[in-house]
Amino acid sequence: METKHYRRETVAMKRMYVVCEGQTEETFVRDVIAPIFAHRQIYITARLISTSKGHKGGGLNYQRIKKFILNCLKEEADTIITTFFDLYALDNGFPSYEEGRKISDVHQRVARLEDAFKADVIKENELYAERFPTVYSLMNLKGCCLPT
Repeated sequence: METKHYRRETVAMKRMYVVCEGQTEETFVRDVIAPIFAHRQIYITARLISTSKGHKGGGLNYQRIKKFILNCLKEEADTIITTFFDLYALDNGFPSYEEGRKISDVHQRVARLEDAFKADVIKENELYAERFPTVYSLMNLKGCCLPT
C-alpha cells in the first residue's frame, strides 16, 4: 500500500523596504502596515537613513536619500524599495520641488514630485523602475498619531 504525502504549495515571499523620514513613520510601518501585509507573504521592513554617527531619521537632504535608495536597490535584486515621506517636510533639493510648489492642487503636486523623484532615481538604471514606487504622505503622521 502506497503512502500519500501531502505537501503545501510553496508561496514566493516578497520583500519590501520602506525608507522612512523618521522614527514615527518607522514605527507606523512596523506596527501597522507590516502586520497587514505579512499575512499575504509580503514582508515589509522600515529603514531609516543615518543622518550622523549614531543618529537616524529626520533632517534629510535629497542627495543622501537618493544615495541610500540606490544602495538599497543594488543590495537585493528582487526587493521593492519605496518611501514614506511627509510632503510638507521635503527637502527643497528634491527634483521639481520649486515647480511643485507652484501647483495648487495637492494631488497633482504629489504626482509631479513623485514622477520627478522616480525619474531621477531610475536614470541610474532603468531596471529599477519596477522596483521603486514612490509615496509621499499628504498628512502629517505625527499630528494624526501622537496625543497632544
